[in-house]
Amino acid sequence: MSATVSRPEASAGTGARFAQPIVSIDLLTGAFSPQFMQEMAAARFSEARRHRYCASVVCLELDDFSRLETIQGMVVAEEVLVSTVEFLRGCLRREDMLARFDQARFVILMMHCDGDHAMSKTEALRQAIATLEPAGCAVTVSAGVTSAGGDNLPDFDRMLASAEQALAEALVARGNQVRRGGRDLASSANDCA
Repeated sequence: MSATVSRPEASAGTGARFAQPIVSIDLLTGAFSPQFMQEMAAARFSEARRHRYCASVVCLELDDFSRLETIQGMVVAEEVLVSTVEFLRGCLRREDMLARFDQARFVILMMHCDGDHAMSKTEALRQAIATLEPAGCAVTVSAGVTSAGGDNLPDFDRMLASAEQALAEALVARGNQVRRGGRDLASSANDCA
C-alpha cells in the first residue's frame, strides 16, 4: 500500500502533462518508497556536488526476516517492520531520508554526514535495535554504509550499489553487523572518510 503523487512533465508543444504517478510513501511503515527516494536523492546529490559536502547511504536489513515471518506470521512480522521504522525515525535527523526498498530492507540517505559519522550512527542503530524486541520478537539488523563527497560524488545508484554490496558482505558473515562499502568509490570516498 502506498500513497502517490503525480509530477508534471513537459510535453512538446502542449505544456505540462502528467507522467505516471510517483509512489511516495509505503503505507504499512510510513517510510518513503524507493522511487521517491531516488527522485529526491538526484536533487540532493546535485546540491552536494555543487556545495562540496558529503553524503552517506546506508542499506539496512532485518536479519532472517523471512524466517520470523514464517514462524510468527505476517501480522507479527508487519508489527516488527512498523516498530523498527518508528524507532529509526526517532533516531534519525529530520533531514535524513528513510525508505523501504524491499520486504525488510531499508535505505537511509544522510546528507552532510561523512563516513566515520555514518558508520558510528549505523552501529548505534544496530546495537539499539538488537535490544528493542518489537512485537515481542528478538531481531537484529545488518547494514552496509557508503560515503562520498566533494566534486567526485557519484550518483545515488552507484552509492546504493556499494552500500548493498557491503550489506551482502555483512549478511554472508552471519549478519548482526555493519560493514563499510565504497572501495569502488575510492576517489570520492577520500573526500569524506
